[in-house]
Amino acid sequence: MYEWLPDKIQVMVKTLEDYPEIRLLISNYIPIYNGELINTNTLKNLGRNDGEVVQYKLENCWLDPVRPGCTYCFRREMIGMFNEFDIEGIYHDAMLWIYAVVSDSLYLINRQLSYWIRHEGTVTGKKLSAYPTINERMEWITRDEKIYHEILNASEKLYISRRNQKLLRDKLSFMERRKKMLAKRNLFRAAIFVMMNLKFYPTFRNAMSDIYAMIFLR
Repeated sequence: MYEWLPDKIQVMVKTLEDYPEIRLLISNYIPIYNGELINTNTLKNLGRNDGEVVQYKLENCWLDPVRPGCTYCFRREMIGMFNEFDIEGIYHDAMLWIYAVVSDSLYLINRQLSYWIRHEGTVTGKKLSAYPTINERMEWITRDEKIYHEILNASEKLYISRRNQKLLRDKLSFMERRKKMLAKRNLFRAAIFVMMNLKFYPTFRNAMSDIYAMIFLR
């Protein structure tokens, strides 16, 4: 039904051999929902297939994975990290992402090496609200704050550099300030906050969604 893709394992293992600094390697994929191809422009660089290998740095991303576990290839040593530190209720692929990104060992190979197939009704196939309410946003921030605190407390076990510890604290500070801003439910305050903190939001669209929520999702 779908076009044959290159050998994922062969390509990714070869990349790990060429780049010893990589502990977790992720790839691009072709998303399919209910049997139909999804526009790859919905996620930055997802449609790239030129083979460039780039590092995912903590300063440029958050701890939430932006690639599914089926795109992962990682070194055996990563499994041992679960004996050192784990967070109950967090998916294993998300924990692998965290281990790698906080230790500067997460890389992306810009190759579409697999299909990501989802169907309506499956757990991962269910679509989250495109525009969560203010209360939902505050609940998510509270959850993320707890995770970030736990990770910072495990800095030694996770080989987190002082620079990355500072980045985690900066992100925590942003989350705390963002939650206070959302609680005010004031459009003017929200607009000022977004303009002053654009660099902390994952995307420009995500930043604008806070303003949208102030207008339509109070």
